[in-house]
Amino acid sequence: MSHDAWATLGLFITNSAGLLALWIRSGRTKARAEDAASSAAVAAHEVRPNSGKSLADAVNRIEAAQQANTRATARNTREVAILRGQFKEHVLSQRHRWRPW
Repeated sequence: MSHDAWATLGLFITNSAGLLALWIRSGRTKARAEDAASSAAVAAHEVRPNSGKSLADAVNRIEAAQQANTRATARNTREVAILRGQFKEHVLSQRHRWRPW
């Protein structure tokens, strides 16, 4: 084989190997892209409210419960303040009757 034939064969093998590597890599890249697209679709589904089982629905339920708890705490705080005032008035009105000895 002549020197030019060996050079041509070497160039052919190098190019073939490069094309094979690109083909393999493109297949892996395509699989990864499909996996990423699938994951993105699942994530998008989870953040949209649906029949009550999505992440968005769970967050909405938690927020509603938190708002109800906040209102109940405010109501209880007002009631305790009223009772504290009534208790203080009662204790002060009974002071003259109380004899510790």
